[in-house]
Amino acid sequence: MKPVLSTVFGMAAAGLALLLPVVALADTAKLAGDAYINTGDATNYGELPTLNVGGAMASSGLLLFDLTTLPSTSGVAWARLRVYVDQVNATGTVDLGVASAAWTEAAVNGASGITAASPIGTAAVSSTGYVTFDVSSQVTAWLGGAPNYGFILTPDAATPNLSIVIDAKENPGTSHPAVLEVVFTGETGPVGLQGAPGPGGAPGAPGAAGAVGPIGATGPAGAAGATGAAGLSGANGPGGATGPVGATGAVGATGAAGLAGAAGGVGPTGAVGATGAAGATGAAGAAGAIGPTGATGAAGAAGATGPAFSNLLSVAASSGTYAIPNTTVNSLFFTSSGNTVTLPTAASQTGRKIWIVMTNISGANSFIVASSSANIYTFGDVGVSSVAFESAVQLYSDGSRWNAAYTNQ
Repeated sequence: MKPVLSTVFGMAAAGLALLLPVVALADTAKLAGDAYINTGDATNYGELPTLNVGGAMASSGLLLFDLTTLPSTSGVAWARLRVYVDQVNATGTVDLGVASAAWTEAAVNGASGITAASPIGTAAVSSTGYVTFDVSSQVTAWLGGAPNYGFILTPDAATPNLSIVIDAKENPGTSHPAVLEVVFTGETGPVGLQGAPGPGGAPGAPGAAGAVGPIGATGPAGAAGATGAAGLSGANGPGGATGPVGATGAVGATGAAGLAGAAGGVGPTGAVGATGAAGATGAAGAAGAIGPTGATGAAGAAGATGPAFSNLLSVAASSGTYAIPNTTVNSLFFTSSGNTVTLPTAASQTGRKIWIVMTNISGANSFIVASSSANIYTFGDVGVSSVAFESAVQLYSDGSRWNAAYTNQ
């Protein structure tokens, strides 16, 4: 089997300077169990090399990770689950949910009553390869004390005919077990002092003039002008003929009235009426343009220095052929093709992980990992005293033996 590291640790050979800031706060959880179940089927499929999801039996895949090996229980920046689709019989969408009850790989079956809650993630599957889910919220909940019953993979309701096969940790052929990667955040230093305010921007241009208000009411009429002068009297009419002397004749008719006199001149103009009430104020003009931004204030004082770098994944300077001492507190070592790295005793490193990375990965290059006793276990139950690897290996001590947790051979 070829050793496998997660994507984060696989970058170590590309450049230590780029790797260290990320490795310090990242880890992978141990895959404690994987199996699949068929509803109503009491058969246990926990020891098979693959997990069925969907298909004619509407199978559900189960994954359980041991989170007690992680370096922290808070401050999760992100977490993601990766599974490898080894075979696609019918394309569709796969749902990722949380299992409804506790289970173990050796005993779970379709009669155990395990169901899926609402999906926490979905992924379309049309070809073989890795499928990744963001499980940050769920891992945070588990680390915060929620019961950890693991994940369950089922066909999405919109594509019930989905049928895929996923690699299990027991698969010796392709060795693509499910991986749960978790990255934690570091502590944030205090906020620096606020910089001085910048100068105010220039005033904006004046807004446009408001509309003209309505015309005021008409003022009262001026006083009447003086009466013009009377016209001239008309001429007397001609006298009647003298009648014979005798009785006095009747009085003659009154002559026609004379012509009207010319009109008098126009009297003076009356006084101006009072000013009408002011019209309503016009609408406000549009706001002027915003002045330019003031200059940036002075930088605040530097925050306090964060905590010292953890030796959780500290790096040894060794390379080539060498033996790792029993008293080591380092976790990441380098070597090159053709060299041998001898492990410390498993008892001296109980509960710790050691990563060994080859710096010249190419073609058939390989290196040897050795132990003072036959207690190196890859996949299977037979321990060996030495084994060759082609790129890198992650080893975990349970106090009595070294377990190759991830391989890519």
